[in-house]
Amino acid sequence: MPLRVANDIITALKTPTKPKNKEWSALEAWWNQLRDKEMAVRDLMTAFRGGADMWALEDASEITRWDSRITVLDQFPMYQDIPRDSVSADTRRVMDYSDERRGSSIIHLRV
Repeated sequence: MPLRVANDIITALKTPTKPKNKEWSALEAWWNQLRDKEMAVRDLMTAFRGGADMWALEDASEITRWDSRITVLDQFPMYQDIPRDSVSADTRRVMDYSDERRGSSIIHLRV
């Protein structure tokens, strides 16, 4: 990811998103800031994904090497805490396989 893009994403994510007052112009500006954050998160997710909707990184801590302002708070398998008793055997196998191989992970970042 180019440094300029990373900086744009971080700036958008750090922008406070709270309306200054209840005037329409303040609410409209707030709405636009939320849209900027949504686009920044989408750009961030796109940058981290591989071609098959998978993380391109095995360990989220690699992200911290890109920018010191990013901190990884947690990383865990996507299906880790989802009960398997109410899903089909096929779905359970997919979930187990994904968790064992870390095929999909959830990461919590602080920017």
